[in-house]
Amino acid sequence: MDTALSGEYVINGCSPADFAQAVGDIAPWMRQRLAEIYRPMASALADELNLWPIPGGIPGEYTFPPLPEHIAKIDAEVQSWIDHHGLNPPGRTYPHPRLAHHVYAILHDAPVEVLRVQILWWERIIRHDDSTVEPGLLTASFPSEVDQILRNRVLPGEPDRHHLAFLDLRDAIADIDGGPTLLPTMADEAVALLQGSLTEQHYRTTGTVPTLRQYLHYAADLIGIKDTIALGRLAPGGLLPGEIPPAFLPPLWRLATDIIRLTNDVIGAHRESVEGSPTVFAAMAAQYDLAPADAARAVLALIDVLMRDFQHTIDEILPECPPKIHRELVLLQRRVCAAYAWDLTVISTRYDPATRRREAR
Repeated sequence: MDTALSGEYVINGCSPADFAQAVGDIAPWMRQRLAEIYRPMASALADELNLWPIPGGIPGEYTFPPLPEHIAKIDAEVQSWIDHHGLNPPGRTYPHPRLAHHVYAILHDAPVEVLRVQILWWERIIRHDDSTVEPGLLTASFPSEVDQILRNRVLPGEPDRHHLAFLDLRDAIADIDGGPTLLPTMADEAVALLQGSLTEQHYRTTGTVPTLRQYLHYAADLIGIKDTIALGRLAPGGLLPGEIPPAFLPPLWRLATDIIRLTNDVIGAHRESVEGSPTVFAAMAAQYDLAPADAARAVLALIDVLMRDFQHTIDEILPECPPKIHRELVLLQRRVCAAYAWDLTVISTRYDPATRRREAR
């Protein structure tokens, strides 16, 4: 059951401002601990993903280099597409590096049209979250409307710019060689994400804090990983689109999703707490009667456990798996590491007090 609260939440006598202060105070420790958790996998994949160590950062923290010219051109086309559909929230700017850097790190060996669709997909989702979900404007009917657009190319009676952008995105997917077979998966992923967004919007606007289980259920849906797996299958060497994966893969998808979600929460903890959003720290504190700093330490411990399980499972499978399964596992590792670099590069440099303290010195 939700922890029901009126207005701004208060947990064990602590308000969002108290949580912001607490996570701000231990932000350097959280960054250090996160780097230790990620270091084995990130260091092993840094060269393949073309990640650069963050200048003056903690060993094991990475960022993105400039985009190759052909990907920078695609990124410029995507930004023009966003402007054409009017998807940027008024007054909101989006910094470099953009999501194209993130996508290129994961799908650098995929056809360029696949990279373009993945960039479009993620940029579309980010803009919708910023312009609709955060202000509390997402309607209950929107997930089913998007489902109809992606599956059947059917618009609602009075489509707005968001519907039309999803229609354009659907056509871009269908135009890729093999793309039509992905539309059911992409529709499922979009619906799950939008339902998760509705749940997040509920907690944002009602002053309630979810249980930890509820939080992990809906917050993981906001990350999305099956779209990348599906698009990655349009590159040679992996499972074919629509091919049923081995039973051990879906649990690994979930582990990867939880790791990405919680890592994003840790790096963006100060911002989310300042904004008053119910965070995983608030959920952990409410469920286990913890002070904010202790809740933050518990979240880092949870990430450590999940990462160890993720890597141990992959290490057991990789030596004897066929090439197409090897490809799926590598895509998952790329997704996790690239998301970590993205969060460090974009979220932390704008919002993390630990970063601002280093820059002030």
